Amino acid sequence: MTIHSTGEAGMTNEELCRGLITADSEAEVISLLKRCGYWEDSSLWRYIGDNEANWSTIGNQQRDPSPPSRRSSSTLLTRY
Repeated sequence: MTIHSTGEAGMTNEELCRGLITADSEAEVISLLKRCGYWEDSSLWRYIGDNEANWSTIGNQQRDPSPPSRRSSSTLLTRY
């Protein structure tokens, strides 16, 4: 079973999950999501709580006190 029709043929959900769990960096996570066809397909992503202005929720969870502009991708975390 492949992950996503535009993704890397042969990668299973389990393989993707294991890859995401063992990724050592944000770059590795993004690379995996790109290979599976998830990263570029905005129809697969939602804002947490379906709220585009969710920085108060997301920012409150971060260890890095950087301003939101440096972590704008952090607000897109859930898939439906």
